[in-house]
Amino acid sequence: MYQGKPIKDVPVFGVYDGYKPKDHSDQPVKTKTDINGIAKIKLNRPGKWETGY
Repeated sequence: MYQGKPIKDVPVFGVYDGYKPKDHSDQPVKTKTDINGIAKIKLNRPGKWETGY
């Protein structure tokens, strides 16, 4: 949200514990926020995950 309003198309990513990226754009799970400012990430393995934007 920005100034109380949802933001569409914000990139969101998730990485699992121990992940070693090949470069800055390499993320295992990527998505964007929808019109309501919500992003859903389907985790593809168990364990600890971190998200960012």
